Amino acid sequence: MTVTQPVTFEFDPYDPRFWDDPYPSYWVMRHEYPVYYGGNPPCHMISRYADIEPAMSDWPTFSSARGVLVGTDSSQLVPGRGVAHVPVTFDAR
Repeated sequence: MTVTQPVTFEFDPYDPRFWDDPYPSYWVMRHEYPVYYGGNPPCHMISRYADIEPAMSDWPTFSSARGVLVGTDSSQLVPGRGVAHVPVTFDAR
């Protein structure tokens, strides 16, 4: 049987204390919670390059179609425009 430790780390990117010194939070996320789900509003955060690089290539699973801002759903705004358009296409000219 696997025993899971309760999450004692809380990451809030809107907390002014985070902006005063973000590096301790980044360290904890990279070393203890490389794929973190939490916050208010809740969201997923990936903190290590080794995990981010494959996620960036898997756009169907890790889609930005519903927006890129935490706690918002911009999918109803202007479909197919901006950074929320997935998949991104680049035309060679």
